[in-house]
Amino acid sequence: MKIDLNLTSAFVLRKRINALSGEIRGKIVCSQLVVEAEEVESVKEKFVTGDLDSDMELYFKLLDANAALSNEIEFYNVSGKSIMNKIQRLHDKEATIQCAIRSLGVNPIRKERNPVTGVWEARKLEKLSNANYEQRLKELAQEKVRLEDELSKVNSSTNFTFDLEDDIYHRIYG
Repeated sequence: MKIDLNLTSAFVLRKRINALSGEIRGKIVCSQLVVEAEEVESVKEKFVTGDLDSDMELYFKLLDANAALSNEIEFYNVSGKSIMNKIQRLHDKEATIQCAIRSLGVNPIRKERNPVTGVWEARKLEKLSNANYEQRLKELAQEKVRLEDELSKVNSSTNFTFDLEDDIYHRIYG
């Protein structure tokens, strides 16, 4: 079945495919596959399709669909990746500035005991910078909001058609 997606809906579909394949894989690997004759039907009921072989085939189809969808997303998401890289650099800058703010915020007076006299003495420490890093954080936050909005527009306006098997489509969308 051919479905029309934008990048936003493609990310959601991929998440749903991953969730379904994870559920099926979990049932396959965690189920006892050799059971007493009277337990066969109750064990089969635990599988998504009601059958081990069918679950295995569906699982393989889901893995293939995930790979194909991921390839499509990668192909169409070139400009989105560039924006995401810029957002990540902003996160790195914010983290570094926040560390500097904490370090620069320490008390500039240090009290130490003089080893010769035993008297407590105060020493004034000098900050290495008086830059307004709080303002820089605000500017970075504004830039991040702008980039996130740009990314949202790119993701919602980048459209493509994807061929998804009918049984997977119906299991995900009903």
